[in-house]
Amino acid sequence: MPSTTVVNSVILFIPGDGNLSNCYGEYDSILKDMAIKLDKLVIALDYFDEAIKYPYLFDKCYDSVDFILNELNSNGISLNNVILMGDSFGGNLVSTITLKRLEDKKDNSFKEILIYPLVSGEYFGKSKFDSLNRDGVVEKNDLMDLSSFFKKYISNKKRLSDKFICPLKCRDFSGYPDTLIMTADLDILRDEGKALYEVLFKYNDKCLYYNVLFSEHGFLDFYEEEIKEEVYLEINNFINN
Repeated sequence: MPSTTVVNSVILFIPGDGNLSNCYGEYDSILKDMAIKLDKLVIALDYFDEAIKYPYLFDKCYDSVDFILNELNSNGISLNNVILMGDSFGGNLVSTITLKRLEDKKDNSFKEILIYPLVSGEYFGKSKFDSLNRDGVVEKNDLMDLSSFFKKYISNKKRLSDKFICPLKCRDFSGYPDTLIMTADLDILRDEGKALYEVLFKYNDKCLYYNVLFSEHGFLDFYEEEIKEEVYLEINNFINN
């Protein structure tokens, strides 16, 4: 008789737009790495054919996540065994979707992993985050890419005060799930990721922060096996503890 594989733990992954990491929707190698190194079924939410516009994209992703989580639960996979993960803009979507689920009083007993997430919206001038004020050529180009992306995503800068666009604008993280935030040491988004962790930790002391040294935005797509081993070791430790 053919063998049957029982799935009891799932990663629901929302990828980034790929603008900074040069992935541009090509996440096959990342997903393969993730599934093998974490020994988990990985479900990726592909939104790349959708309009990158708020609130349309946010609403579509929110509904999709809600549907998938409900389907997993109805098929015997407890949300305690689900990891909601996102990198870059995908990290933004994961965090903002979680905030909306909290507001809607939905089950948020999953764990969450945010990898170099966009969470501040401070991409249009002087920022309180030192990493966003770096003036190197690469950093300036990255900031231009970020500001261009957010101009597409929102129709008005006044919307940057919306917690469902910029999670750091949220004033109450009560009930937020156990979360691991990973940043890249050389990434202009490093400090805002750490700032989100510091806020989350005040509400949930099971939240963790890990900064990957000598790394840049997009390290999930790096070919350096040593960095990937370090990253997935920390993720594994978080998932299994």
